[in-house]
Amino acid sequence: MTDRGQTVHDYLLGTVLVILTIGAAIGLLFGAYDPFFDPVDAEDENVANSISQYVIDEYGYGYGGQAVNITAIQETLDDDTIDRSVVPLGQTHQFNITVQDGDNIVHQVGQERPGAAETTSVRVITAPGTGDCSNNCLLIVRVW
Repeated sequence: MTDRGQTVHDYLLGTVLVILTIGAAIGLLFGAYDPFFDPVDAEDENVANSISQYVIDEYGYGYGGQAVNITAIQETLDDDTIDRSVVPLGQTHQFNITVQDGDNIVHQVGQERPGAAETTSVRVITAPGTGDCSNNCLLIVRVW
């Protein structure tokens, strides 16, 4: 055994291992918080809430506006009837409006849902006197 002490190679190897360990720890630390970040922004949430409120205001009556005329929605609500002066719907926004009774879709307007992140606004509505939604239905607005 020789008494040579620490060589330059030993020092370099130790330093590189320490730097790699610190870098990996910092990289994993930042990646650990990714699931807690919202993939959609506040503007999309605002648009989804505005569209659902628009539908309630336009087609709702009585019972605090939660009773909705489903027949009028089915006959008149499409992509072109959304009043863009009331709803802050940008040129890049796409949306889907679905009236759903349990698993049964009563009416659907707009684009098909993408696999990408979307903002959803859900309201409980009723349609007294109709076969659909006589108890409760969900007005689901998706924006992406």
